[in-house]
Amino acid sequence: MIVRMFEDIAATHVAERGNVSSKDRREAIAFLTDEGGPMAHSRQDWCDLIGLDARKVRRAALRILRQGTTKKELHRLMDAPA
Repeated sequence: MIVRMFEDIAATHVAERGNVSSKDRREAIAFLTDEGGPMAHSRQDWCDLIGLDARKVRRAALRILRQGTTKKELHRLMDAPA
């Protein structure tokens, strides 16, 4: 689910968005970047379940939005060794 949301926010061009609606993209952005409220709590819960640091997830999402990372670049980064 979290990877899918990263894909949704990285889809900057209409052709890349495919079936991602504006509403879905807004919700993905809120889920990944909100500092407080229900979306931030949901992100924390999901990250806790899968062993991720919710703060790092948020920082990564903000970086993707700021840099305009494309879905192709995102997949390349996810496949790269850590």
